[in-house]
Amino acid sequence: MEPIKLVTIGLPNLLEGLVVNAFQKRGSLKVIGNYQDVSQYLSHHDNEKPSIIIVEAAGSNECREVLYSYPRVRLLSIENSGRNFHLWKLVPHLQTLGEVSPDELVNEILSDNY
Repeated sequence: MEPIKLVTIGLPNLLEGLVVNAFQKRGSLKVIGNYQDVSQYLSHHDNEKPSIIIVEAAGSNECREVLYSYPRVRLLSIENSGRNFHLWKLVPHLQTLGEVSPDELVNEILSDNY
């Protein structure tokens, strides 16, 4: 079984220890990085891709940057010293349009994006 590859960003030592212990109970864990903030992490180039990234007190723009850089990662943001959690994922979406005219096709595409 491949280990869980974990990166933590901005977690206080106590919270990081609790998180690492919880993941270790579930199986093989490899902590591949600990960073002070999202920009430090994104500027760091590593060959090993994480499977889980945990970041404390990140804004939605920072979380989106992480997801766009690592679209297959499971991203967990933590707020209020471990009281509020948010799980972020990029999920592909398929919408069946059926038989449509070129004008209807353009309208359908532009209605979701603009």
